[in-house]
Amino acid sequence: RDIPAGLFQPGMRVACSGAGYANHAEFIVAPASLCTPVPDGVGLDSACYVTVAAIALHGVRQAKPALGERAAVIGCGLIGQIAVQLLAASGVSVLAIDTNAARVDLARASGAKMGARPGHDDVNAAALSMSDGFGLDFVIVCAASDSSEPIELAAMISRDRARVISVGATGLTLPRRPFYEKELSFNISRSYGPGRYDPVYEEASIDYPIGYVRWTEGRNFQAVVELMESGALNVGKLTTHRFAIDRATEAYDLIRVAREPILGVVLEYMEDRQSCLSGEAGLPVLETTDPKSVSFIGAGSFARTVLLPAFKSAGAGFRAMSSAAGLSASDLAARFGFARTATQDEVMTSDAASIVIVTRHDSHARLAGEALRNGKNVFVEKPLALNEAELDDVLQAASSTKAILAVGFNRRFAPATIAVREHFAGSGEPLLMNVRINAGPVPLKHWIQNDEIGGGRIIGEACHFIDWMTFVCGALPVEVHAICVDARRADFPNRDQSIITIRFANGSAGTLTYSGRGDTRLPKERYEGFAAERSAVLDDFRKVTVYSRGRERVAWKGAQDKGHRQEVMEFLRAVADGRRPIGYDELAAVTRATFAAEESLRSGMGVAIG
Repeated sequence: RDIPAGLFQPGMRVACSGAGYANHAEFIVAPASLCTPVPDGVGLDSACYVTVAAIALHGVRQAKPALGERAAVIGCGLIGQIAVQLLAASGVSVLAIDTNAARVDLARASGAKMGARPGHDDVNAAALSMSDGFGLDFVIVCAASDSSEPIELAAMISRDRARVISVGATGLTLPRRPFYEKELSFNISRSYGPGRYDPVYEEASIDYPIGYVRWTEGRNFQAVVELMESGALNVGKLTTHRFAIDRATEAYDLIRVAREPILGVVLEYMEDRQSCLSGEAGLPVLETTDPKSVSFIGAGSFARTVLLPAFKSAGAGFRAMSSAAGLSASDLAARFGFARTATQDEVMTSDAASIVIVTRHDSHARLAGEALRNGKNVFVEKPLALNEAELDDVLQAASSTKAILAVGFNRRFAPATIAVREHFAGSGEPLLMNVRINAGPVPLKHWIQNDEIGGGRIIGEACHFIDWMTFVCGALPVEVHAICVDARRADFPNRDQSIITIRFANGSAGTLTYSGRGDTRLPKERYEGFAAERSAVLDDFRKVTVYSRGRERVAWKGAQDKGHRQEVMEFLRAVADGRRPIGYDELAAVTRATFAAEESLRSGMGVAIG
């Protein structure tokens, strides 16, 4: 978050939250917005509850408790127990409700005034007794159930115009009669506070102004550790089991089987544990001259499901694996036989002949340029760059070394594409090409839609289809004109519904219709070409039908093949013989065509490609 300069210092104890960041690892990278300093008076075995406690705290805030009110917490698991403590500290009388007698007793010991067990006690009578016969002011539901019974119970024990807050995962079929007759309000508490799921807050660490949003998720984390420090929140009594980190699998097995009472399970690290950054971790010294040896930066789903299998089938030797999520890197390294996991800096100077970059788009050009300057061959997923400055830098790096630069424009290597190109070979005429992409929707908050991180879908994905046309017609794009719909919707980028027209140096022309709003049952990709009384249709890389001299024939047909495996084999061959799999002039022109399309959408004018 927007923190004072120097707040976080080396050696400081911090608590971290967030999926993808708060991992069990010796070294992690997390946004400042998801970290909070741990006061000296708070043990790490308490601070590790920060995320869970913040979920409970946000649920309590949604209830807007007032001093002297009477309330219930339904479901006294980990989050429910913390909610009971927070409400008691706020001066609220609490009725703790759970089917487990031990958990009800623990909640009473933690500050609940009364307890009740559905099926054993008269819960409604307990609520009326505690509220002078009126019913409860609000109910926080922390139960986990597929049914809506916890919500129905909350409605039954609530007073007229009370508040019901859902924190746990339950069925949400609201009973109309009690909600209508009592005019109850219902609210769902989302995770640990404002900022959750907002990439601007969580990833860019741009805070919300405190005058408008007092309690963001980051401030909730801070409040939690301060409550722990003051003694108002005691999570130590919630810990039922402790395991050394080396026995973590036993801890997860215990939770999965649940053969004994479990509440909080804490993993502990030894105090004298040495960090891998100290140089004492004993990383193996690797030596190889194998031209097929590769290291990976990035361990996301595309690397896991597409590129790693393709490189493995091509006979690549896997050396070092690096990922922002250490667990993903370790898992893939073990699964595919990498020699080790490593940091990005270690990969850059690893023994591998080539580096494969499969990270978010904003790092492609920087990492590729650095690897090339280190003399490494580079296979980088598309796009090559997000702006002209990045493109110029990586191309300069590529031109100053004998190392090979390849970009993941796989569709030009597909057998279906080769069949189309061969059909028009020797026609002597420029091509007219139509490409229709039914890409499907991507949420506005997805990182791809962020101009600084993903570049948007034209730069980030449409480059594939511009490259396909460039390859099939055999000429560079020289001018682009683009238009898009005017949807007038705050949740949908207009450019996701675009038509991009391209003129090529040999007189060919192509139109790319890119849609992010079509029905996904329609196959994603269709390509058509026309020239010299010949036509060709490529259907979703499953079938190519060609037409010539009044005859129709199937030129290629098979299981969908977008060229990934052939692309990888061509790259490894290029590394061996020094031949570029795609000309650098093509890489530059295709990338600049996407920039030109974005500029044309803004200006409404055609844009020449320099």
